[in-house]
Amino acid sequence: MSKYHFRKLQNEIRKDRQHRVKQLSHKLRYGNLSDDGRKEVIAQLDTIGGGA
Repeated sequence: MSKYHFRKLQNEIRKDRQHRVKQLSHKLRYGNLSDDGRKEVIAQLDTIGGGA
């Protein structure tokens, strides 16, 4: 795999990750989540590395 393709792939992964973090943090802020739901979203954010 050339450096170009490797970098392109990394950028795609980074964009997907950023989008997921935005979705989850929005859900955390504005969603009507139960206590368990909040814990679940926080755990997912920790897994992705986008701590709230």
